[in-house]
Amino acid sequence: QILCDPAKPIRLVTKFRGQILTMNYRIPMVKGEQVLVYGHSVSEPGHLSKLVKIVDKATNKVVKKKPHVLPKNVSAVVEVTLERPIALELYKDIRELGRFTLRRGNDTVAVGIVLKNIEFFRQEQQQQSASE
Repeated sequence: QILCDPAKPIRLVTKFRGQILTMNYRIPMVKGEQVLVYGHSVSEPGHLSKLVKIVDKATNKVVKKKPHVLPKNVSAVVEVTLERPIALELYKDIRELGRFTLRRGNDTVAVGIVLKNIEFFRQEQQQQSASE
């Protein structure tokens, strides 16, 4: 679904770290929570695998490390694990492919940018499953 240079294809990501801005919702977000991850034109199920820290919106300084919950209207760094790989790039490299949205049901609970891609889908796995 993404047009790219065949010599340098976009890598598929199964786990990434992102900085999010949580929206105004009633139930706080917790580690392990199931979310729908929307990246550009793709939506895939995933879960919050790690709540890294809450940061100040203005200064980006750490407010709390390893929080248990993410209340509404905060900025936080989280790790998201996806059920299936999607094409995501670092926000600093390609802004258009470095943005994502987290949804719970019909509600948008957070928007964010990709800081680090942690686990990549291996192209060999994709080719083997296609040949079987």
